[in-house]
Amino acid sequence: PEPGQGVCYLLIAILASRTKVKLPGVRGTTAASFLVILPAIIELGFAEALIIGCIAIVVQSIPGIQTGFIRVTFNVCTTAIAIAAAECIYRLSNFYQSPASALLVLGGLAGTYLIANTVPLATIISLTEKSPIRQIWTARYLWLFPYYLLAAALGGVSYWLSHRFSSLVSLLLLLVVYLLYRSYALYLGRLEVEENHAEQMASLH
Repeated sequence: PEPGQGVCYLLIAILASRTKVKLPGVRGTTAASFLVILPAIIELGFAEALIIGCIAIVVQSIPGIQTGFIRVTFNVCTTAIAIAAAECIYRLSNFYQSPASALLVLGGLAGTYLIANTVPLATIISLTEKSPIRQIWTARYLWLFPYYLLAAALGGVSYWLSHRFSSLVSLLLLLVVYLLYRSYALYLGRLEVEENHAEQMASLH
């Protein structure tokens, strides 16, 4: 990676970690930090991706750090394990061989990160609700895979752009994607406010 590239990734990751949106087909809200962490694994390497990922999770959890320190620590640890697992899959695979193999590697990268990052949480929920882990994971987290796959594909495109042209081009692409994600989140938030206002007005009549 070029000098300053990691810092730029970190700044975008911090911005993304504070952006949450409800994705179609996914229960609850999802922070946009995965849009930066997965490309960071591809472009920057393990150490940089690990630092960026852990800082992003801490920033994402800032409002609840004092009241939920154990939960924040748990999230940081699971993210670190997920980054390490995804990094192993990526480095052990021949990403540079052909477009077909690249797609397989990106799919393996996204799937590994998703499983390693969500199975521990699904296990805790399973123990709390006394429900099968597989049922909980499928219902709550399986539908995240297409979005994680898109993030991994973004990392592949960024990697190609940075080696074909400059890392600045790949960073601009990452920033544009974040801005689009942010705009989508703001749009959904405004839409929800308008729907709630309409329901309140209708209840008055």
